[in-house]
Amino acid sequence: MEENWRDNQPNVESKEDVERLFFGDFNAPVEFFLSHPLGLSGFRMVRDSLNLSYILEVKYLSNCAEATGEAGRRYPEIRIIDDPFVPTEEMLRRTEEIHRHNREVRAKQREVRLQLLEVETLSFSISQLFFEKLQEKMAALISTFEEENPFPDTFVFCPILNTYLETVVVSFGGYSVTFRTVVDDKVWSLLIDNPQNRALELSTLFRQMIEDAKVGEFDEERYMDILSAM
Repeated sequence: MEENWRDNQPNVESKEDVERLFFGDFNAPVEFFLSHPLGLSGFRMVRDSLNLSYILEVKYLSNCAEATGEAGRRYPEIRIIDDPFVPTEEMLRRTEEIHRHNREVRAKQREVRLQLLEVETLSFSISQLFFEKLQEKMAALISTFEEENPFPDTFVFCPILNTYLETVVVSFGGYSVTFRTVVDDKVWSLLIDNPQNRALELSTLFRQMIEDAKVGEFDEERYMDILSAM
């Protein structure tokens, strides 16, 4: 939880570059961002231009694969090929140089990709009741997440060695979601990898809303019923 404004500027430190591409350099009252191997998408809820009602803006990329491919062509990575005829020390030196080259290249790829990405927007008028219910559920999830999902103990006892060992939890693949809302001029933000429990329930609904919007089947009444039943 942080101040929504800092040094007379919107505080967007919790946003990655691609989120700023989606949502701009300010925090909407409600934002949801999905980072999935199949693509990036999300939505935000904002007031209309007359400040009389709410608009839900669904955001998704129309050229993710193309932008990624073009960035890779402009700045190709080097593959590491094991050569049994090269001495070990020389192979290690070459490998380190390739790793350093690829790290630099990936940074340039990210910059190019960000420049090439095209964000599509679909806008829907929504009721204040729907906005308030969705924001309520999101704020409740963020405010109680750590209490309901405590981090596992990083030390476990090993009877063979008769001592405690530190464990490391590593997550491979999957997807991540970001929930963000502004409450009393504070920005609440929660990033979760592979959500579970209530976070999964809410993110599943939000993903369905995005997919429905993309095929012209956005249904506020149905989503409201689901939110009310949570």
